[in-house]
This record gives sequence, C-alpha cells and structure tokens, in this order.
Amino acid sequence: MARAKNQGECFICHQTYSKASMSRHVQVCLQKHLTPEKKGKQDEILLIELVAYKQFWMYIEISGKATLSDLDDFLRRVWLECCGHLSEFKIGHVRYLSNTEHSWDNEESMDVPIGDILSEGSEFTHSYDFGTSTDLTGRVIAIREGVIKKRIQLLARNHLPELHCSCKKQATELCSICLAVVCENCREDHECGDLDMMLPLVNSPRAGQCGYEGSNEKMSKYSPEL
Repeated sequence: MARAKNQGECFICHQTYSKASMSRHVQVCLQKHLTPEKKGKQDEILLIELVAYKQFWMYIEISGKATLSDLDDFLRRVWLECCGHLSEFKIGHVRYLSNTEHSWDNEESMDVPIGDILSEGSEFTHSYDFGTSTDLTGRVIAIREGVIKKRIQLLARNHLPELHCSCKKQATELCSICLAVVCENCREDHECGDLDMMLPLVNSPRAGQCGYEGSNEKMSKYSPEL
C-alpha cells in the first residue's frame, strides 16, 4: 500500500516531524518543556519508542514503577484491543504473558515493574492475538529521574498514513479479505464483493484484522502534563 511521507505530531509542542527526526526532537522537547518534579523520592522515567510495521509509531514516557501489564493495557486501549485476545512481551529469553494460567519455563506474569527489567538501550517485542497477531517492537531510548503526573504519557504519534484507492482518491476503508484500500465511491464495486468485510481505515497497526474498527479511548487521558 502506498503512503505519504512518514510523519507525525509531537504532543508537547504540537509540531509535525518525520519519523527520522522525531526520536531526537522528543528528547529535546522534553528537556525544554516537560521538566519532571524533583520533590521527594525520585523515580526512573523511561522514554520508549514503539514501532509497528514501520509506518505506525509512538513515543511514550512511562514511570519505572508502572508494570508491563500497565503498558499492555495502554497498547490495547490506543492501538490494539478488539476481542480481549491474549498478549505477550518478549524481553531477552523471557516471555511475559497476559495470562499465566498455563505458563512454562521462561514464562512470567506481566505484573512486574518496568524499571526492574528495562534499562537504557533495552529492546523488546509485544504481540497481541496469537491467531491473527499484531506485532510491534519497543526500545528504551533514554531514562531520566523525577516524578510525572501520569504513569504513562503519550508524547508523539504518527499521522494516519495517506493511502489512496485505485481511483486515486483518498481511501477511507480497508478490505479485510485482500487488504486493499478503497474510497467511499468504489467500495460497492470492490472485487471481493463482501461489504461486511470492509473495515474503517484507522491509525493503528491492527487495521484490517479481526474486525478492528479503531480505538474509542480519549487520547487526552495520556496527554503530557507539566
């Protein structure tokens, strides 16, 4: 699927940057505008880059006291949740599962503080739904100390990729059978012939899978605060 230049918005300064520039920009913008509180005991605050299929990406800050379960819940609410599927993180040789009822060796619960298992430069993967899996990668790109008001802050996110129908108009839906994108005018003539299999084109790597229609979560819940 063709797409426009991979850009997104920084939610600190509300400017648009390319993916290639955003990693550095977010770090500079944090230092300039979002100084964490220094009162009382200081916490580790991890700056994490999350990427799925190259065109979908986010930058978040998360308290080291937050658990992998908290991060999993965030990813579900913003990017993934459709039918309550199982999920997992892989960090090194260990799998951290959303359900450990039938766990094996090297499999643990997600109820572990992120600061205990991730450090600067750490990489991990996350998978949602083991049937029609949506996979992403994560990387800790910086750590600072202080206290943030929200356990997880969404700092930046890609714009919806600009995809075009075969007629060259802006696509609005995606066929979950063949993954072709179509515009409003062409949907009824699409060759797969099943309108019930059309899903809205949403800003998520889960688009087109398992009936996913996008998140209803209010993003203000995760907006960065001074």
